[in-house]
Amino acid sequence: MIVLANRTSQAVPVEVTPAVGVGQRIAIAPGDCVPVFVDGRASVSFASRGGRKRYRLDANTAYYFGQTSAGRLDLQQIGLGEDKSTAAGRNLPGRATSAPVAVIPVKILVDEEEPARSPFWQRRLGARVAAASDVLEKYAGVRLKVVAVGTWDSDDATTDFFDSLGEFEREVKPFPARLAIGFTSQYQVIQGRTHMAGTRGALHSHILVRDWSRQMSEPERLELLVHELGHFLGASHSPERDSVMRPVLGDRQAVRKGFHVRFDPVNTLIISMVGEELRRRHVQRVRDMTTGTKRRLRQIYQAISPTMPGDPAARQFVQGMRSP
Repeated sequence: MIVLANRTSQAVPVEVTPAVGVGQRIAIAPGDCVPVFVDGRASVSFASRGGRKRYRLDANTAYYFGQTSAGRLDLQQIGLGEDKSTAAGRNLPGRATSAPVAVIPVKILVDEEEPARSPFWQRRLGARVAAASDVLEKYAGVRLKVVAVGTWDSDDATTDFFDSLGEFEREVKPFPARLAIGFTSQYQVIQGRTHMAGTRGALHSHILVRDWSRQMSEPERLELLVHELGHFLGASHSPERDSVMRPVLGDRQAVRKGFHVRFDPVNTLIISMVGEELRRRHVQRVRDMTTGTKRRLRQIYQAISPTMPGDPAARQFVQGMRSP
C-alpha cells in the first residue's frame, strides 16, 4: 500500500511498477492524492525538467510531488515513523491488484422527528450514502451498500450528543447490515461548537448524524458523513485545511464551485490500509487485523499526534490499535 499526493498546480502523470505484478499509469490531479494498491515495495517514474526521474518506494508509506527551488518536479516522503519492520509490507492473502472492492452493508435510519415521508427521506439519504460511497471507493477501495432502512424513537429530553449516540446504539441493531447510520432531527437549538456527528471508533457498528440544521447545505452534509465514515475506517483528524478530516467542518468550503471531498495523504494511507484488511481478509473488528497493520497504524498515529496537540483523536486511535 503506497499513497502518492500532488502538491503542485498541475496534474502529474506517473508510472508505478510494483516488485510483483504489472505496472500502472496514474494521473494525479492537482491537490489530490491516490492510493496505489500493490504488494510490498514499488518504483515510480515521472517526467521532470532535465529528464525522467525514478525512485524506489517503501510499502505502507505516503509521498508527495512538489516543486524544487529550481522549478523541477520532485518526490518527497512524508515521515510517519517508518522502520525496517514496515518498509517491506504486510503479509496479506491474495494480490492487492486482484482483490475486489470491499462492500460494507449499511442500514439507514431516521428518528421520529424526521419531517419528510418515508419515500422522500429514503431517496435523499440513499443518494447521500451513495455519494459518500464513491469517495470511499476512490480513497480506500471500500463501497457502501444500503441493505435496510428503519426508524427509532429518540428521547426528546436528551441534549448531550454522546448520550444520544449511546441511546441509538441501545435502540438499534445493525442487522442485516454491518453498519447502522442514524440521522436524527431531534435537536433544534444548539449554540457554539458542538458535535454534529460521531462514532465510537474504527470499525464500530454505529454512526449518528445530526441532520436537522437548516444552515447546512447538502454538500456540507455529505462532507460531514464522509468525515465520520473516515473515522469508521480509522482516519484521524488532520491539520490540512482542505482535508475532509479537518477537525471542524461547516466552514463553507463544500459549497464553493469545483469543490471535491478529499482525504489528505496521511489519512488516505490509513483508510486504504484498513480497506485492504476488509478487501483481503474480511475483518470485522480492529483486533482482527494483522499485527503488521496495527503496528504500522500505531506508528502513523504517534507521528501525527504532535501536529495537533490539542486534539485527542490520534491518541485515542493509538489505544484502539493496541494488540490484545
